[in-house]
Amino acid sequence: MKVLLVIDLQEQFRDSDGRYEKCIDFINSHTNEYLVVGTVFRNRKGSMFTKHLGWDGCMDTGAGDIRYNYHHLLEKTGYALSTVYLEKAVAVWAKSARFPNNDASKVEYYIMGCDADACVLATAFKMWDRGMRFKLLADHIYTTAEEYGTEDVIKIYRRNFGNCVIQKKNRRNHGKGRSARNHIKST
Repeated sequence: MKVLLVIDLQEQFRDSDGRYEKCIDFINSHTNEYLVVGTVFRNRKGSMFTKHLGWDGCMDTGAGDIRYNYHHLLEKTGYALSTVYLEKAVAVWAKSARFPNNDASKVEYYIMGCDADACVLATAFKMWDRGMRFKLLADHIYTTAEEYGTEDVIKIYRRNFGNCVIQKKNRRNHGKGRSARNHIKST
C-alpha cells in the first residue's frame, strides 16, 4: 500500500517560489494512486514555539487551510507527527472499501510538504527510528527559511537517509543529485 504523507502543506507555509502550488498540483493528480494523508500544524498558546521562538502563527489553522485533495487529515501541534498513531490509523484505513486488497504491514510512505528543515525532517527521523519504509520526495519538499534554501536541506536528507531520498532532476546549486530508479510516476 502506498501512502502519500503530506506534511503541513497549508496556506501559512506558502512560499514565494511557486513550490506550494507545484506540490498541490502533484497531489491532486495522484489521489487515485495513493492513500493521501495530510497533516495540518496547529500552534497553541504557551507552546514551545511561542515561548522559545516567539512565534504565534498557525493558532487558528485547520482543514479549511488545506487546498489539496486528501483522504485523511491529521492535526499535529509539534514538529513531528506521531508515527505510532499514523501506523495504527493507516492499518484501519487499509481495510476500508477504497483500498480493499491492501496489506497494512506492507505500507510504503512517500513524504512531501513543508517545512523541509523542521516538520518534514522531524517526521522522517521518527519514521527512520521506528524502521518504517519511506521515501522523501525531494522535488516536492521545500522550506520557507530565508537563511538557507531547500537544496541545503536536501543535502542533509541525503546524508541522513541515503537512498530514501528520491529526486527526479538535479537542482541548481545542488551538486550531483541521485537518480531515482523507483521514482513514482509523473514527478
